[in-house]
Amino acid sequence: MKKILLIALSLSLCMLFGCGKKGKPEKTEPEKEPEIVRTVTFINRVENTDVWILPQTKENLDTTLWGKATAGKVAKDEERAVGLTAPGDGDKYIFRMIDEDEMYYEANGLILPDGCRVEIKHGEDGPMSYIITVTDENGENAVTYDVFAAHL
Repeated sequence: MKKILLIALSLSLCMLFGCGKKGKPEKTEPEKEPEIVRTVTFINRVENTDVWILPQTKENLDTTLWGKATAGKVAKDEERAVGLTAPGDGDKYIFRMIDEDEMYYEANGLILPDGCRVEIKHGEDGPMSYIITVTDENGENAVTYDVFAAHL
């Protein structure tokens, strides 16, 4: 008897105060695509992968939800032009990559001028060593960044 009264009371309260929204859903603006401010050439020398190159901001550094990949399904040894949004703090970007074998790659503090080439490849310190080399459009003036890598 008590169960029936509790259920009836719950249903009455729901009807009185509402369970969810009534009427038409609010209109929301579709998310705008971020503005592309520069283009780089990404070169993948590792594995088939998805890549995110994002502005280095506190928000992006503190999350693992990066949205749509900057470059999705990049094959090993593929070169691809990639559009980037405005850089973050200190004119820097962060790099995140997950390959098809669920290997995770990460580097922070990348400075990526318009037209540069961004290449990820194996480093010289063993099979789990990776580096990103950034060169100008002529393949000169190389800057190298260490990459953290781990299996998910």
